[in-house]
Amino acid sequence: MQAQIYMPPKPAAAPRHVQKHYILDTNVLIHDPGSPFQFKDNFVWIPVEVFEELDRFKSESSTRGANAREVHRRLSERFMNPSGS
Repeated sequence: MQAQIYMPPKPAAAPRHVQKHYILDTNVLIHDPGSPFQFKDNFVWIPVEVFEELDRFKSESSTRGANAREVHRRLSERFMNPSGS
């Protein structure tokens, strides 16, 4: 009698791109105001507390204040024109 070898079926191919969820905090946004737009085909979450903190920083005359204002401008533009064009 000949032994039989069990060969399990090949698993289905993994999807080419799985969408991920990224939560950005204030430090990320201050460091790179364009960071929310660098996660193509993924979900980006920004907690409301981050917006509150950015609002407090906007009035500063420092680099942190300038970047907080830049984040606000970029997000406002995106929300006013969601298609990005």
